Amino acid sequence: MIIINGLEAKRYRVTEAGMHTLQQQLHDLKKQRMEVAGELREISSQSNTASALEDSTFSVDQNIAIEMDGQIDLLERIIGLAEIITLPKATDTVVMGCTVQLAMHNKERQYQLVGAVEANPSLGMISDESPLGQSLLGKRAGDTVAIPGHGEVANATIVAIT
Repeated sequence: MIIINGLEAKRYRVTEAGMHTLQQQLHDLKKQRMEVAGELREISSQSNTASALEDSTFSVDQNIAIEMDGQIDLLERIIGLAEIITLPKATDTVVMGCTVQLAMHNKERQYQLVGAVEANPSLGMISDESPLGQSLLGKRAGDTVAIPGHGEVANATIVAIT
């Protein structure tokens, strides 16, 4: 448990691949931030007048730099508080990190159950905190789960867990 200013800090569950992606994003963002800092230095060194510092390009770059700093801080915090999800070698119940194959209306879909930071439903990665993720946790192959969506609830059957 990590305590920050007397409060327990939230742990961010990610897979090893997700951690690698976060670290790569942080690296790329820091590199871009250095480029923006260079542009800011170049603009401010070109002229000592106040008009140069009020230049729209300078202003835009300053805003970009501030936004990037916030993103860098957030990524560093998430990485620092990350808990790596160990992917199960074999399981008969749905747990974090496993991949679940669902059948619904004669169609099959596959989802990996991951932490919220890594979730991307369009890539088949759903959060354990989502309604679908919550309904899948602890279930077995052959079980039926309710899938909420757009005011309706559909049922799907778990075909396989890997």
